[in-house]
Amino acid sequence: MKKSQILAALALAFALGVVAPVAGANAKYATGYTTQQTNEMNNLVSYANILAASTKNLNNYISLYETIETADTGARAQLSKVITAAIKVYNDTPAKADSALNTLIRDAGLYGSVVFANDNLKQDANAEQATPFTLNAASSVGSTANDLKSAYDALSAVASNATKNAEILKQNYKYNASDATNQVTIAYNKYTEVVTSANYWKDQIENEISKLSVNATPALNALNAIDQDAYNAMLATDAWKNATSNTKTQQAVRWGLIIDLAEGLPKYSFVAPVINAKGNFDKLLPSNDTVVQFDQGKDYVSAYTNAIKAYRDGKAPIDPDDQQPTDPSNPSDDDNKGDDDNKTPTTPGTGIVSTAEGSASTTISIVAGLATALTALGAGVVAYRNARRSGEK
Repeated sequence: MKKSQILAALALAFALGVVAPVAGANAKYATGYTTQQTNEMNNLVSYANILAASTKNLNNYISLYETIETADTGARAQLSKVITAAIKVYNDTPAKADSALNTLIRDAGLYGSVVFANDNLKQDANAEQATPFTLNAASSVGSTANDLKSAYDALSAVASNATKNAEILKQNYKYNASDATNQVTIAYNKYTEVVTSANYWKDQIENEISKLSVNATPALNALNAIDQDAYNAMLATDAWKNATSNTKTQQAVRWGLIIDLAEGLPKYSFVAPVINAKGNFDKLLPSNDTVVQFDQGKDYVSAYTNAIKAYRDGKAPIDPDDQQPTDPSNPSDDDNKGDDDNKTPTTPGTGIVSTAEGSASTTISIVAGLATALTALGAGVVAYRNARRSGEK
């Protein structure tokens, strides 16, 4: 871009209100500056604003990143918090060897064994259907879980197997609901108590998940703006469509898919440096009362512009001490090239990545497990990822 073009862009931006003129009289940072320093800083700040405003999808990426990654309140932090609490619920009570649930499981197994050992089959019983009674005995939970999938799967297996055993007893054995002393009836009742207890603890886990309170709308809007095709592909997966209820559990499932898609986007890993640098850069704006020394101010601008350029180029930001921002009156061709957001990511989202803030593998693997355990839609997630990989070839 030539000097005349950048000056014209500045004038247009000022006229449209995209960039506010920065005058020394109105800027706290200019306190103590010489006229030359004030003019230089004004030009650098204006150039940085133009660069940010002309960078494709930068604001959408920032909105997406902050919705997911903001400490304490972001989706990742909240998911980690509620999932950790849910695992604790499981490990502290039902997983204990002497828990009420495990006692019920043992009692049901004992009564069931008695029924099976005696001649309690109905005359018209289907021997093939009755045989799985011993094979499908509800397994004891009996061990702690390191992730939510293991905890939820264990309780689900107990409830499912106990339900099957109760139905086998009722359909194939001499069950008599009105006879409380009937051995089959006693065994049947024991298995239904197991089902009730296992489902109770599943509800307690979901109660912890219900504390999730992140609004997904900003993230969804940003994803749609950044890559509409990938966004629509996510919405078309069985995993997304089958998480139809408005419960927090289903929201957690969908958040797992949202985070996975976000991390597969080409510029997601370059957003954090821009956000961090902008915090200091904003101290130079007229609305900020911070007094910034001239050299420090130049460093702030340099860090911000370099972070934006790194976002555009898909490279690590240059250290401000190594390179100052380009003279706004003579920017290089590299400074003004468009970003490559429209390129398909070379590496699809896996759900297990590391960010600048640290490894996200634990949280995301748990969320992926949550999606599988709570909705039995693992195949949908796999199909979605395969579709993305096919599109990238």
